[in-house]
Amino acid sequence: MWELELTLGWRIVDNVDADHLANIRNANEDVISLKWKIATLIDQFDELRNTTDSQDVKRLASITISKLEEACMFWVKSLTYNS
Repeated sequence: MWELELTLGWRIVDNVDADHLANIRNANEDVISLKWKIATLIDQFDELRNTTDSQDVKRLASITISKLEEACMFWVKSLTYNS
């Protein structure tokens, strides 16, 4: 059997809800849409980080990825809190 290799963005957004997986496995369309948007943004900044020669841009892209992960976590929690 073959394995699907997930991008960095998808690996990150798949893990932001690890503390309440039961709620997310039955995710509504809002959560799915959110995760797709955040994963796409993370992948764009990962690509920028991997293609630039500037250490400052690499650092800023890394910070952006971390902040997007944090935003995704709180956004998912907001959409699924007590549901």
